[in-house]
Amino acid sequence: MARIILTLNEIVEHALVRLHILHEDRIILPTGDGMCIAITGKSAHDIHLRLALEIRGSNDGYNALHTRTGEIFQLRMAVHQHDDFELLDINKNRNIFGHGINTAARLLSACDPSQIAVSSAVHLNTSRDPKYMQHYGPEKTKMIKGTIYRYYSLGPGLNEDSSLLEIVGRYKSRIGPKLTLEDIYKLNPGDNVYHAVYGLGTIQTIGPRVVPKGRHVTIDFPERRHSIRLTNEKGNYHRWV
Repeated sequence: MARIILTLNEIVEHALVRLHILHEDRIILPTGDGMCIAITGKSAHDIHLRLALEIRGSNDGYNALHTRTGEIFQLRMAVHQHDDFELLDINKNRNIFGHGINTAARLLSACDPSQIAVSSAVHLNTSRDPKYMQHYGPEKTKMIKGTIYRYYSLGPGLNEDSSLLEIVGRYKSRIGPKLTLEDIYKLNPGDNVYHAVYGLGTIQTIGPRVVPKGRHVTIDFPERRHSIRLTNEKGNYHRWV
């Protein structure tokens, strides 16, 4: 579970960078096994949907690159917009409260795995946009804590205009250059590397420099544990960036 949470954090950070959502323009509240992302300030009318789709796309790509059941996970996401209140919490961190964040939390309970539940307010502002008008499902309603909520689905599964190959390719942008000896000497337990055949691996143990070159390492891949003297002479190992 801890590895999944750390992976989700990386996916979200990557999405925020890709969409140029600056630190001062967002408030992120951890919720245990998830988070609430509030986008503040002036942004594109569909920035919340673009962020949700970017996160879901990376999640789908991550799942396509992994086969170990315990590492694959699906997300539920709810998107709403509202003028909420910003304040400092007891730790002097930026926080947010109001009807908007409460509505998003309620809509989350209406989601199926890999689904994006979009509130009627967001739907009203985006349903005529060509990027979305063909991808909304019919209006749905659900009674949650005595209140009827209306929402629309942008899921489940992959975007209709994206192929799995494109999503995997986007996620593989994190596969960096081939490992050099200098890279190998800087590796530590817990670091990730990518192998051209075995996929994404995590270094479990690593020894000191070996004469004349390389280091003895143990790497866990989805289907095997690999114990070798890592020199990367064949060029199969890449940095994970």
